[in-house]
Amino acid sequence: MDMLLDEPISSLNGVGKKRTALYNKLGLYTANNLLYYFPNRYINCCNPLNISQAIIGEKCCICATVLKTKKPYVKSSKMIIYTAHGIDTDKNNIDIVFFNNIYSFKSLKIGQTYLFFGKIEGNILSKQIINPMIIRPNEANLIPIYSLTSGLTSKMISSNVKQALKLIDNKQHYLPKNLTDKYCLIDFDLAIQNIHFPKSEQHLRKAKHRLIFEELLYWQIGIQLIKQKKTIKTTKKLKCLDLNPFLNNLDFQLTSSQKNVINDCISDCLKDFPMNRLIQGDVGCGKTVVAAAITFLFAKSKMQVAIMAPTDILARQHFKFFFKTLTPLGIKVNMLVGSLRLKEKSNIQSDLQNGAVDVIIGTHSLFQEKTNFKNLGLVITDEQHRFGVEQRKKLTEKGNFPHKLVMSATPIPRTLALIIYGDLDISNIYELPAGRIPVQTVHIPSSKRTRAFSYIKSQIQKNHQAYIVCPAIEDSEKNVESVVKYTQKLKQNIFKNYNIEMIHGKMTGTEKDFLMQKFLNGEIDILVSTTVIEVGVDVPNATTIMIENAEFFGLSQLHQLRGRVGRSNIKSLCILVSNATKNETQKRLKIMCDTNDGFEIAEEDLKIRGPGDFFGNKQHGLPNFKIANIIEDTKLLKICKEEAENILLADPKLELKEHEKIKNNVLQLFSNDNCIL
Repeated sequence: MDMLLDEPISSLNGVGKKRTALYNKLGLYTANNLLYYFPNRYINCCNPLNISQAIIGEKCCICATVLKTKKPYVKSSKMIIYTAHGIDTDKNNIDIVFFNNIYSFKSLKIGQTYLFFGKIEGNILSKQIINPMIIRPNEANLIPIYSLTSGLTSKMISSNVKQALKLIDNKQHYLPKNLTDKYCLIDFDLAIQNIHFPKSEQHLRKAKHRLIFEELLYWQIGIQLIKQKKTIKTTKKLKCLDLNPFLNNLDFQLTSSQKNVINDCISDCLKDFPMNRLIQGDVGCGKTVVAAAITFLFAKSKMQVAIMAPTDILARQHFKFFFKTLTPLGIKVNMLVGSLRLKEKSNIQSDLQNGAVDVIIGTHSLFQEKTNFKNLGLVITDEQHRFGVEQRKKLTEKGNFPHKLVMSATPIPRTLALIIYGDLDISNIYELPAGRIPVQTVHIPSSKRTRAFSYIKSQIQKNHQAYIVCPAIEDSEKNVESVVKYTQKLKQNIFKNYNIEMIHGKMTGTEKDFLMQKFLNGEIDILVSTTVIEVGVDVPNATTIMIENAEFFGLSQLHQLRGRVGRSNIKSLCILVSNATKNETQKRLKIMCDTNDGFEIAEEDLKIRGPGDFFGNKQHGLPNFKIANIIEDTKLLKICKEEAENILLADPKLELKEHEKIKNNVLQLFSNDNCIL
């Protein structure tokens, strides 16, 4: 039977070439694909309203008997209106109106009673239901509605799903009995039947519970299996554990969070398996110092360290810090970036290969074929989401299973981290270094923009600098003024006596790096930018950031932009300019003004935008769950994580017969090209 589900979708009755093409457009190729194409909502027809109860302007389900049909009204060459007249049990009248839909109109039989679902129009005396869905009373329950493409209807999908359901053999789809009993999970065939055609809301809840549990369990088992694969023994253990020379060389004290994370990393690097740890924390929390501390221990243990940054200017910033911090301790630090001359690159690559360089900081040049290492022990990736999967893989392959440390200044909610970084151990830095003053954030309407400009001028007069962020490069985008025109206006008017430059995503990397370097050097007073500065260099002298049309940015993005200032002990301000009046926008901007906690902001952002938009799916390998929702199903996700660990503890390779189908389903889930795991 299972093989029948893998037959092409065209094997189902009524699915010819045209409908096959439409299904393929939705990513549906087999009968099995169709069964897992779940409805996105349901129309509740269990308790239809009387016509007198129907509210004008709203959609609802009514019950009416057709009394007569009217002659079609030809409104134009492109519009024919078909009307039937009906009454309910209380003799209330209603017109049933169809636009250009003779098929539905002709399906109505005089004297027959139907359920109609649609939008109510008209007035108290004369109501109409427009283009309604027609449901026979014996089908009165929860009607599935699917995401569609032009030419395909929910009724067509329902008809084909009913055929596919007949091909199911429940023995081919099961979870261990101890789990189904423990968590009151209904059988698979009953769950799949009721997810498409629920007999009641209670049946639907039970179906969802079973299918969500199954999906999350498979995902967590897959992640645990990947962890097993990555537990290849390593000989690259730390020999030097004395961190005092490094700590004594710093001109500040580490926070408790930083010390805890360093201890996490040291503990990992003393084990038989390579470290695979993510450090996350807000901009300016001191992740780089933690990375430098671990780098020091590796270099003193006679192993090389590669630090990969997404841009030349970030690589240069890291180089400056690591060189200043580690060179006095006898560690050889160098940099390998794309802008270097070929001869310089060649010399550095030669030094790496013969071990003359202990620490190398670079960009994409680090994973080029010509770049090889004598004894690579640790790979550190900064802002790792800026790199593709293959790029990260190429670098780690150069070290014969080196330890891996990932840094991210984009705090990720714990729930989402379980999904995206399930194969990583996670350390969070919650504290800011001593002396850092939290950035104050205010929200103003555009009418107060002039006052904001005056404040920026006052800061420049104190020899400070400012960012102004615009959401669009061109006028056509989002119906707002382009960054180009905006910059020209500032130069010609209010800031004509100041040094203003513009930076945006359509510039070359060299152009952007050149301008950022000028800003860093203090040669630019105001840098007008799009979001290309979201992850940028550390400019301690920048004390103000003004974000135009703040309603166009997500919470996490606003938080990242705000992180461009407040990089010193000078009071800094973030000004959000927006005239938006929507409740959701007002709520987001209020959150920004009320808190500087990146983790709290990330949680709120995830709730508002959902997991699909929190990160780009392809870049991060966010699973395309068919029914699970990691925001709503957090508790179940944690349960499934524990049960996945228990299953693999008893059967590490899923070799037992009772786990055979679990293994097949996990492999199928992880064959998704978008999945980085």
